[in-house]
Amino acid sequence: QIIHIEHLHILNRMCLKYAFCMQDIISIRSSYLLVEDWEREDIFRKSIKYCNGIIPFSKFSLDDMEDYYREEFEKRNIYTKVVYLASVNDEINKENAKKQENKFSMPYDEYFVVLGNHYKHKYLDVIEKYLEQSKYNFVIIGSKENGNIAGNVYGYRSGNLSDDFLHFLMKNSKAILFPSVYEGFGLPILNAIDYGKKIIINNNPLNQEQLSCLPYYKNNIYLFDQGNEIEGYLDEIVREPEPSIDETCYETRSWSDVARGVESALEEILNEEVDVKVLNERW
Repeated sequence: QIIHIEHLHILNRMCLKYAFCMQDIISIRSSYLLVEDWEREDIFRKSIKYCNGIIPFSKFSLDDMEDYYREEFEKRNIYTKVVYLASVNDEINKENAKKQENKFSMPYDEYFVVLGNHYKHKYLDVIEKYLEQSKYNFVIIGSKENGNIAGNVYGYRSGNLSDDFLHFLMKNSKAILFPSVYEGFGLPILNAIDYGKKIIINNNPLNQEQLSCLPYYKNNIYLFDQGNEIEGYLDEIVREPEPSIDETCYETRSWSDVARGVESALEEILNEEVDVKVLNERW
């Protein structure tokens, strides 16, 4: 995703065509982020205006981008292809992680893991007050502070946590809570599948799309509208923690599948004639 004007300068000098993978436009849609770097909006607009193709990671992200940058998409027929991301299970070094397990200790014997960070759209600030009232324990990855937040809530700042520790944390959790209200894809849903955990997520358009793309796992994914609904889902998970997989529609998806999807899109883009008018404009 192109986020610096220097990226565009280099592409403009070196490439007759360029395409980019599009994760989201959170930094444009979220005004509190955009005011920190207003130039970003124009960079994104230019990258769309002159590109030969865009590969978004969800239809929601594509629709969101087309809606915000309507004028750019109406002026040109820009190639787009949605390529969903994949399981990260093949990246987990389980043998190494197993050797490391004895050196990790958790603040609770039983806990739910909560994934987020300090940005407002991750919704952690709002959800924390519901967690503090819960009868269950929670470990937050991406909290504003390290250590005890409340008697039943413990936080770790993200950025300096090892893969082995995160593996240990996820593997030994009861389930995953991912409260973010706005994402471009939402990798924690794939984390839940990788670790065989149920997951509670926000009932937003992207997550509804994810649910429709993962029919074999949908019975293990809980959508909430308000924070006060979470406790009921936690009760359900404690009663029946093991996920159930619908074998009739089960399918595996790897990063090789993602790479093939992106490669196929790039091939189609390269096979198109160079648009000299667009090239002259961006030069």
